[in-house]
Amino acid sequence: MPGYQSVAIVLKAFSATRGTRRLYRWLGNRVGQDWRKKEQALFYPERGIWLIDCLAELGLALTPSSRVLEVGTGWMHFYAIFLRLFSTPQITVFDVVDNRQLSALQWRFCKISEYLATHSSLDEEKINAIKELTRRIAAVSTFDELYELLGFTYRIDPVGDLGGFEENSFDLVFSFDVLEHVQRDILGDSIAAYYRVLKPGGYSIHQVALDDHMAQYVKGASPKQFLSYSEFSWKLRFENRLQHINRVPHSEYLALFENCGFEPVQVSALREPESIQGLSIAKQYRNMSLEDLEATRSFLVHRKPVGK
Repeated sequence: MPGYQSVAIVLKAFSATRGTRRLYRWLGNRVGQDWRKKEQALFYPERGIWLIDCLAELGLALTPSSRVLEVGTGWMHFYAIFLRLFSTPQITVFDVVDNRQLSALQWRFCKISEYLATHSSLDEEKINAIKELTRRIAAVSTFDELYELLGFTYRIDPVGDLGGFEENSFDLVFSFDVLEHVQRDILGDSIAAYYRVLKPGGYSIHQVALDDHMAQYVKGASPKQFLSYSEFSWKLRFENRLQHINRVPHSEYLALFENCGFEPVQVSALREPESIQGLSIAKQYRNMSLEDLEATRSFLVHRKPVGK
């Protein structure tokens, strides 16, 4: 597919050196900030509500003494801030690269109370409290002011090392659209690190995008386009350091979490059968289960056993 290959060539070119990677980040922050102000992206609050509903179903009441870690917090800390609208835990936002965009973040939250008023069962008092907090978010001029307002701690480590966090220190570790970007050979180590920093009885909640991110830029490309390529072809022609996709299937995530000692609580996959219709599947994937082939998103809720 020519368009798909073209996207890969551009990303490989930007991946070539530290300087080109820095240029890519700079362009993303300068151009992306304006674009993201125009983008509707209703999936952000929809997934945020899923997180809140998850916590309610688990009976996990976050208090001011609770400690929460968001890994791969991204350019606007959306899910950490969304969680903060509903409770007041101590939240640490963690990432491997600084993509923060304050004005786009403020724009994203400016109308969140209106969305919640029509898409949730919150009462008027809670909606007004959220409206006041988002008004204060809109008034800050720096990220330091934002963190002081919300009680956040921002941490960054280029290799994603959680070694600086104490064992058994968090009540909740969560992420959205992050694990698919972790190199396959260290994915198990990352999940083991989540296990280490969680308190016994603590929860690990993750949504993982199992679709092909590069296909989003190419009209007519399948959401599972990457299944068409062998490991050799993928590494040679498509793999890059800026939008790395590990191509790990749903069932493998389940096995990795359980191998690290986690107990599954709620695990499922969104399946889109049309995503593989007419797609030529590479030999290495032909023995994969139909669920793994069709899955475009994993929903993973696990618990660290008490006494561990």
